Formats: sequence, structure tokens, C-alpha cells
Amino acid sequence: MLFRLRDRLTWQRSAAFPLLVLTSIYLCISHFAAFELNGVLANAAMILAIAIAMPTAFEHSNQRVANFLGDVSYGVYLVHVLIIEVLISLGWFSYGGSSQSSSSIIWMFVLVLSLSTIVAALFEVAIQDPIDRWRRQRFYGVPAPQTDIKK
Repeated sequence: MLFRLRDRLTWQRSAAFPLLVLTSIYLCISHFAAFELNGVLANAAMILAIAIAMPTAFEHSNQRVANFLGDVSYGVYLVHVLIIEVLISLGWFSYGGSSQSSSSIIWMFVLVLSLSTIVAALFEVAIQDPIDRWRRQRFYGVPAPQTDIKK
């Protein structure tokens, strides 16, 4: 449904960065708007914010950067729990508990996201890209496609 509404939900280029920042702040303040706790109706504003922010961000992003971030995002998904567990084991922060302030939760989120992104990017550049190039050359005899698509 969102794919079909994408053009109507896309705002102008100048709004892309502030929209992403405000949506991120909103997600942090609302404790990431857990659907399982409050349901969809209670999180309607968050859903709308993401439904506008994501199409706007991708429409106005550099295609190569967007492709790289898309490739790295799966790596972030794979390693973020490991990063959390390592940070807990090192005693850098604890997981859960009502004694944590909103600012400490936000900083933990930023730290985990940053470290996960760095690890995922390194994995992408050092391992995934070379394997993908080799696989394409070996099995298909063609280099990886270059996507410089921009309207």
C-alpha cells in the first residue's frame, strides 16, 4: 500500500533531512513506539511519520549511498544484538530496568547503532563486496551492475 502511495507521501528535498531528524527524535522519545505494547492506533503518528520520512529520504538520496546503506542495513540487523551483548558484558550499560533515563536509552541506542553500522560496513566492504564480485565474474561472467539512476 505504501509503495502505491509513495509519490504522494514524498516531500520536497529541503524537508528530507529535518524530517529524518525529527522522526528519529520522535522514535527515541516515544521509546521506539513498541507496537506490541500499545497497538497500532496508539502509534498512528509514528507510523505516519515513518511513512512520510522513508519515501522522502530515498527519493532525494544519492543512489550509490542509498544502495550501500541498503546493503549495510541487513548487516546491522545481524550484528546489533551481538554488539548489545558485548557492551553489556563490558559493563558499558545494562539492558532494561525502569531506572534508566530517556537520555541514557537514547545514547545506548546511538552507540549500538553506530557500532553496528561500522561493523556491518566493514563486513560489506571487506567480505561481501569481494565475494559478490567474484561470484558475478565466476558464474555469470559479468561485473556487478553500476546503478547511477537518478531522475
